[in-house]
Amino acid sequence: MLANLILAVFWAVFIIYIGSNIYLNIRAEYKNTPRRRIRRYYQELEQASNYGEAALQVPFQNLLYDYAKEYGLKLHLTRLAPPTDAPPNPLHKITGQWESISLFADLSHEVNQRMMAGYPRQNILFENTHTALLVQNGQKVAYIDMNDWKKLHQLLLKFVQFNPHQKK
Repeated sequence: MLANLILAVFWAVFIIYIGSNIYLNIRAEYKNTPRRRIRRYYQELEQASNYGEAALQVPFQNLLYDYAKEYGLKLHLTRLAPPTDAPPNPLHKITGQWESISLFADLSHEVNQRMMAGYPRQNILFENTHTALLVQNGQKVAYIDMNDWKKLHQLLLKFVQFNPHQKK
């Protein structure tokens, strides 16, 4: 009788221990990790490809929102254009800008044209779903293949964590 009680307690503790570890592993699996965010971006991109080139911007926009939210930032999407004489809106603190370039255009050529036209150079990200180019403080900081999730993660971190007041 005592042996059966000991055996029952052993199995109860064992099942609780194993069950809690399985629960923790499952919970970690569904946590919003960078790899999971980027995997979701690739899935959304594949689905959006059925709807034309304009729809390809939305998955990257969602990915930017996820990264900004993770680091406590708010994104303000505006039409990116060469600077005008209009005073900036004091309510919108712009720390970074993003522009999606045509899928069929040469990214480097298009970025050079935009820079010559007077686009901002402080913290701007250009992408065309295949490659991405990050310009910070007037310098091309990163030029990556967006199929490499680790490089894409590093690029997005540089973009959202950019501090214009930080000295190199």
